[in-house]
Amino acid sequence: MKRKAKSGLPYLLFAYVAVLAGALDWLENTLELRFLDDVEGFPKRLFFFHSIVATLKWLALPIVLAGIALLHKKPNKKEISTK
Repeated sequence: MKRKAKSGLPYLLFAYVAVLAGALDWLENTLELRFLDDVEGFPKRLFFFHSIVATLKWLALPIVLAGIALLHKKPNKKEISTK
């Protein structure tokens, strides 16, 4: 009996979220550097946007950690198929 191949969607989603978290971190750091360059003239709306970016980055962290755990999960004996 042939078994269906597992969908690669969780792995692909994990990769996209990991790259997104890295991009959000880069954007957050860039905004912080701009803020440190001109504390008095930094727009309040941009500071609010920085807070949203930081929150989204931290929300992506559990998804990335779950993806890493999924990659390191040992396969069950049932999952190993012999040809």
